[in-house]
Amino acid sequence: MHITFGTRGALESVNKFIRELSSQYLPFKYKGQDTRLQVRVSPVQLWDVSFPKEHEERMLNHLFPHGTPKSMTGKLNKFLTMIRIALGMKKIEDFKPDHTKTLGILPPQNIDLFAIGKKDDVMIKDKDGDYEGI
Repeated sequence: MHITFGTRGALESVNKFIRELSSQYLPFKYKGQDTRLQVRVSPVQLWDVSFPKEHEERMLNHLFPHGTPKSMTGKLNKFLTMIRIALGMKKIEDFKPDHTKTLGILPPQNIDLFAIGKKDDVMIKDKDGDYEGI
């Protein structure tokens, strides 16, 4: 049996929940014998990264160092378009990477990142000046 779900929350809290869930052992009959089987938790993850809008180019260059994410143009497009619409996001426009504008840390390695979309933060009016409600 499989149940697929999503999480959203502070990374430390999500990690703690997943660690506790995956540490469970449930009764299981195997070849006619009573045993216990560890719950297997495998990630299928969506991530939401919040940052000041002025760093959008740096973030895109870092997450997608080869330019426009292939998922925006490939076979995942229809599925991800539905998710993007459901989340109220906009499509990430085509771009060519500028490797002089990154986060200054190693780019993603040995993982596949697929783009879903982007969304501007609400601007908050304040007597001391407007700011993003990140």
